[in-house]
Amino acid sequence: MAPRRKRPFLTTAIVLWVIGVLLILPALSALAAGTGSARGFAPIGISIGVLVAIAGTLLFFTGPKKPIDDPRNQPVDDD
Repeated sequence: MAPRRKRPFLTTAIVLWVIGVLLILPALSALAAGTGSARGFAPIGISIGVLVAIAGTLLFFTGPKKPIDDPRNQPVDDD
């Protein structure tokens, strides 16, 4: 199996998206039923679920580490 170089955190991003959706959906159903908003608070799943989904999106767009072309890291010729 070839290493993934384009999206190194793809699996982690998908897992975070699934967790985010699993947190958001019950919170949205509670808001739609009026139980959360009637008491003047939003369910905690909306806040945490959105943050987890944002973290998954950031990991999805994170590219592989690229080496820095620094002249100090070049090999020295001993001729």
